[in-house]
Amino acid sequence: MGPPPLIRLCLLLTLLTVVQLGRLVNADHPQQQQQHPFAEFIQDKTHRAFSGHDNAVEIADRLGEALNHVRNNYVDLLDLDGMASTVWDTNVSSDCSNDIMLIAENIRQKQLWAINFVDAASKPEAGILQGNFVWLGSFSQCQAAKAVQNNDTQFQGKYCLANIGPALNASQPPPAQNPEGPSVTLALKLGVCFPDSCSDQDTFQLMSNLLTMLTERTNVTTGIQVYGSNCQPRTIPYDTQSIIALAVIGIFLFIIALGTLYDIVVYQPRLAELLQNGSVPGKHPVPGTLHSASYPVIGTDHSGGSNGFAAVDVNERCEVVYSDDDDAPLLADSRELPVKERTHHHHPAKHAAKPEIGILGEILMVFSIYTNTQKLLSVSSNDQSLTCIHGIRFLSMTWVVLGHTYGFSIYIVRDLTTLPNILGNFWFQAIANATVSVDTFFTMSGLLVCYLFVLNYKKVQKLHVVGYYVHRYWRLTAAYAVVMFIYLSLFKYLGSGPQWNPNGMEIDGCRGTWWTNLLYINNLLYTDKQCMGWTWYLANDMQFYWISPLILFPLVKKPVVGLVMLGVIFVAHIVTTAVISVQYDFPPSMLGNGITSTGNGSSTGSTANLGASMWDYFNRYYTKPWTRIGPYLIGMFTGYLLVIYKEEKLKIRKEVVFGLWAVSAAMALAVLYGLYDVNNGHSLTSAGSAIYNTLSRNGWALAVCWLIFACVQGYGGFVNTLLSWNVLVPLSRVTYCCYLIHIPIMLIFYLSKTTNVDFSHLAVVYYFFGTIMITYGFAFLFTVGCESPLLGLEKLVNRKKGTKRAD
Repeated sequence: MGPPPLIRLCLLLTLLTVVQLGRLVNADHPQQQQQHPFAEFIQDKTHRAFSGHDNAVEIADRLGEALNHVRNNYVDLLDLDGMASTVWDTNVSSDCSNDIMLIAENIRQKQLWAINFVDAASKPEAGILQGNFVWLGSFSQCQAAKAVQNNDTQFQGKYCLANIGPALNASQPPPAQNPEGPSVTLALKLGVCFPDSCSDQDTFQLMSNLLTMLTERTNVTTGIQVYGSNCQPRTIPYDTQSIIALAVIGIFLFIIALGTLYDIVVYQPRLAELLQNGSVPGKHPVPGTLHSASYPVIGTDHSGGSNGFAAVDVNERCEVVYSDDDDAPLLADSRELPVKERTHHHHPAKHAAKPEIGILGEILMVFSIYTNTQKLLSVSSNDQSLTCIHGIRFLSMTWVVLGHTYGFSIYIVRDLTTLPNILGNFWFQAIANATVSVDTFFTMSGLLVCYLFVLNYKKVQKLHVVGYYVHRYWRLTAAYAVVMFIYLSLFKYLGSGPQWNPNGMEIDGCRGTWWTNLLYINNLLYTDKQCMGWTWYLANDMQFYWISPLILFPLVKKPVVGLVMLGVIFVAHIVTTAVISVQYDFPPSMLGNGITSTGNGSSTGSTANLGASMWDYFNRYYTKPWTRIGPYLIGMFTGYLLVIYKEEKLKIRKEVVFGLWAVSAAMALAVLYGLYDVNNGHSLTSAGSAIYNTLSRNGWALAVCWLIFACVQGYGGFVNTLLSWNVLVPLSRVTYCCYLIHIPIMLIFYLSKTTNVDFSHLAVVYYFFGTIMITYGFAFLFTVGCESPLLGLEKLVNRKKGTKRAD
């Protein structure tokens, strides 16, 4: 007895669909309008994915003959006894084959439980010519399927997603299982429901055997083979790493609860009593509220003698909540400054009266959700503030999330041929070129580093190299390491679905590469299996920060030398970017050059190597510091200008201001919409692409710098009012955590989808708002529950060291 007839029917329908497709895509019919090259690529891939030859017409004729054979003989092909003469269960375990036979017998008896197994399997879907290559079937139905005999469950359903594609060499036997499917062409993915007694290798072998039998019986000589069968486990057992992660989270939550309880029950009543009695305090500030800059605290000791930052007496510090500035655009913590440098919107007595609580109490207070939430929601400012940074930071983060929402939607979109029309839409260019939002962050990072460093040096006339690096490393790495640990340990347990990876999303679970992330060199080493790929930005930003003293130290000592150094590095960046772009013939964007680049800048109408080209562009250009440092350097120069004109505002005539706004807007629009023709199939020359790659991101940085400079100098008008809106202040403070967690949140959603959908802007916008809300919600909880406590511990250690030096 052979496999169930309905299983063979599904496979035959699939084969019949593919055969018919061979004729459809080569039919001689007039085109209503000229197609986008990428649309032609998708249709070309549709029939080539099931052929191993180049002559499409010949293949269509052969498949047409096979189609006629299937039509005329489909009854014989479904004959159960005829199929039984063929060894269909070769190299399949006995338990698996016996359970499949049990399903077949019960299908004959019209048992509903048995029909469920076949009904859950995928069938040919509409829209193949639109790129619908993923037929998922019913994941939930398969997972719920059970074989019931005498009220006893014999086995359950096991969902598998098979990858079927062309035989790369028809004379060779089917290859070993490759879960990713063919590497050189598109694969057809079919959802199949097997008994859970079948191993992954069994399902692969079964699909291979059945496909071979069917192609032989239909006289289809074109090589088609199964490249992999990815099966979803019913449950994923917790491993040692996940148990440790859960234990650590549990301990952390307990300490947070204890700290919050201590704050509400012990600390706050004592504080209220001191304020009521007008008592003047001990010397301890509110624990956990001291958030220093990304280099050590500025002191008031100007005695000199040491080439380092001076220690500040703790009695000369006031309580600091959050500052509006930071030297990293994704981050937002505060600076500790002498009292006279601060302005507050709170009652002064509240900053003076602090109850004595001891070191244990201070540690507990660091973990208080109550106090940390108050700090996060505070909108206090100081005279150093660049308030427009808040709005730019928040809007840029939402732009990043919007771009990723569109990008990740390809996981669930079935009508792929609609994507070229979307990319070619004029108004969509702001989304297609959303990658410049990252350059906004680079620009702000360079600006804030230079602005704050030079400003601080003017106050204390001291430098401290070690402290400059140590705090910055802890500031970024504390939250980063926690997110990485949780992500690598628990992500695989957070979702399920036909396209879910039960082993997690990272190659080998980041074994052997995680350390490159913590050293911020993951964009330089092991890039072929980079861990948490979206964190390439953090690596670049830290690398820029590492080399910034080459400019900053000369800049505060001999400004001309510092500016020359900045100019030399910028010119080196320009030359390097141009040379790399020409050498590798890079397109002007990751989407390709007219979508169809042949390697010499010409358009051919075929994009068979588009995937490899995109990766090469990403790996050699997009993530490398020498090609991305330009906006950072422009930001540094702007930060220096802001220091020069801090006390005495630069006076600019209205017509000049209007002209600068117009030029700035023109540059920004040119960057966003300059590739409109390219995204509609008109490629640039190699030189044209190199010019765009070299200048576009720097032009965007100039536009951003004028925006900030104009707002700070009083020429921002309503733009500055909007960007400086107090509501955006707390939102901007959680952008770092948003950046760290938004990709895992999106992956959980998209990869847990059990059905694919037709593309719709409305649907993507709906997903975007949901992603934003969830991301910012979790970022808020992570900030007050993890990031703030970890940074608070560092501040507590620094304060204790300062107290000892003062004593």
